Amino acid sequence: MNKPTQIGNNVVVEAGAILHGCTLQDNTLVGAGSQVMDGAVLQKNSIVAPGSVVSPGKVILSGQLWQGVPAVFVRKLSDAEVNAIATKAAENAELAAVHATESAKSWQTIEEDEYNYEQERHRNPEYFQRLTPDVSIINIIIIILYIILYL
Repeated sequence: MNKPTQIGNNVVVEAGAILHGCTLQDNTLVGAGSQVMDGAVLQKNSIVAPGSVVSPGKVILSGQLWQGVPAVFVRKLSDAEVNAIATKAAENAELAAVHATESAKSWQTIEEDEYNYEQERHRNPEYFQRLTPDVSIINIIIIILYIILYL
């Protein structure tokens, strides 16, 4: 078959899942390592459990959970499970936005972030003042005088 894969809104496709010439309507979830084959349709608010194989041409009706190899109907989804699909899709979208922001950083910004992280990780703010380029020369002189006078 030469069909395109069509994916709706709020769809979660977990790691290692394979989609081939299928249709995933809005608010569906395909579990990790699952396969959804040619011509298969997941109607809205449906879930394919991890590791399952949806045979070519199968139609998973709205509100159903399918599982197995080949995947078969297991049970109807609860309202909480249907809502969890949308929640997971929103969480994945937020994570994707964070990833995009981090990926857009220059190497200089990454180096600066790593330096700042190490400074904060190894120093107790109660005992160590962090010296940064914006520390004035007067502060440095005061510290040196303090060391000379009191040591």
